[in-house]
Amino acid sequence: MTFTIDSCIIIAIANQFDQHHNKSKALFMKRADNLVILITVITEAIETYIEKFNRASDDIIGILGRISESPDFVNVFEQEFEKIVSSKTKRSIANFYKYVYALIEDYIRDKNFKELSDILRNHSYELATMISERVNSLKKVEEVILPDESTAPDREQVESIISAMNFPKGADRSSFIVLCVYAKDREVDYITTDGKYYLKMVQALNLIRKTFNTGLFPQYLTDLYIASLQ
Repeated sequence: MTFTIDSCIIIAIANQFDQHHNKSKALFMKRADNLVILITVITEAIETYIEKFNRASDDIIGILGRISESPDFVNVFEQEFEKIVSSKTKRSIANFYKYVYALIEDYIRDKNFKELSDILRNHSYELATMISERVNSLKKVEEVILPDESTAPDREQVESIISAMNFPKGADRSSFIVLCVYAKDREVDYITTDGKYYLKMVQALNLIRKTFNTGLFPQYLTDLYIASLQ
């Protein structure tokens, strides 16, 4: 069987502080079959990663502007940074701030403002390459799925079947439809860290399979799922 993943797993692989990092690594280590990824999922992961990095960078640059002349710079920075992290209600956002802090911690302690500025302003340009390298270092991507015009009629058919259903995100809906069609003549596990997305896919497939044959099988990435893999 082949398997594919959503953008959250790509992000988790790239960010060692992500709450799903260890499970995502274990997934790649335990699945011996082929990994394929939808091109739009890769793009979404990179765009989300860059957006989160730039958001954290802006906050850190703001702190530096306020306290750069402080005689107790390191302690004051850590206090101000912790306030920002504590204010983030979503764990995935807070964990991303930890990722950025790990990149700059040594330069904070050395008060090396030039290196700090270079990383915070330029690192985002390197993220697309870094994300790709980290994924491929654990599991080779055998195919990047590119939707083409030949599958348009099938995509329209699947869309018409689930037209009344609302998905958590528009991008999730589009990815699901394309993968349903990709799996028309093969079996594909589609693994996600999003429980709501998983349940919505299961619900949608109950409708789709009445009139459209697809070998797509959603899987929810949990410790139990990892334990079930041989």
